[in-house]
Amino acid sequence: MKGDFCLCKMLVLLAISFAILSCGSEDHAISNPLLGKWVSPYNQDTYWEFTSGKNVNYQKDGREWPGNIEYMVGAEYKSTTFGPLFYKYQKSKDTIKFATFGSLNNLDWRKFAALRDKNILYIWNYKTLPGIENHIDEVSYFCLDGKTCPSQTSRKITVVIESGLEGAVHIAFNQRDGIPPEFDQDGNPVIIVNQGTIHKTQLPWHPAYMTHNAFDFVVKDCETGALTDINDWGHDAYRKKVFDMSRSDTVTFKSTDYSLSAFSHGFNQYGRTDLDYEFREYLSGQVASFSFDYLWDRYKYKEYMKKVKAKGEDVKG
Repeated sequence: MKGDFCLCKMLVLLAISFAILSCGSEDHAISNPLLGKWVSPYNQDTYWEFTSGKNVNYQKDGREWPGNIEYMVGAEYKSTTFGPLFYKYQKSKDTIKFATFGSLNNLDWRKFAALRDKNILYIWNYKTLPGIENHIDEVSYFCLDGKTCPSQTSRKITVVIESGLEGAVHIAFNQRDGIPPEFDQDGNPVIIVNQGTIHKTQLPWHPAYMTHNAFDFVVKDCETGALTDINDWGHDAYRKKVFDMSRSDTVTFKSTDYSLSAFSHGFNQYGRTDLDYEFREYLSGQVASFSFDYLWDRYKYKEYMKKVKAKGEDVKG
């Protein structure tokens, strides 16, 4: 009896151990959060597709990227063919850092970071100039193919500007001596830009802040204190609109396009030397830049420049 009990116990332990090992191997197989096809919500022909075999296909506007490009070799540019890409990744807390390499030349193409939020994958790359390697360049988001992405992010920021303010505004995130953000009744941060064109906030940055319609912009009347919502263009949405404006002679405008709008330029799109001068200090971290003007004016300027170039005239003004 005792021998049978011991044998039974051993079989149970072996079964449990096998189950644990099986679960472990299954977890390992699905532990790569990049796996799958991730499609841009603005353009179905732009997507990332990561395989378990460490191959990655990046299509931009229906064309394989990078394909054949000019690549810096030493001190000069030379043409090279990368071919299909492969990738290596590592996790750092919530961030997934991955590097891409050309399968034909084994050259490092670009380094990226990503953050997965359920069926959304935020992907951004970094600037490569010395001294600003940690400065984020472009940020985009992609939806897992076949899944529904929400039209807006759960991370919302309200930016309040004073009436009469036009031109560029820069917001430096995660600044120790920055102004603590206020929060609305839903717990979303509110940034009040009352320092002219620059603002330092203690709020940490998040990639969703530059995509997914995360920003709501409000104008405060300096005399009455009344708040008015204004039209805003997210980073990706505005890039698509610019593409449409540059490729088409007929552009459809809404009534809000004739009134003041906020345009997102992205992270660190201005020279850091210029920003340091604006802020009167050496900045670290990420700076989001916006401009406040009119989409209709931008379109009219584009049309004016087309006429100038067609006639070969000098630009006036």
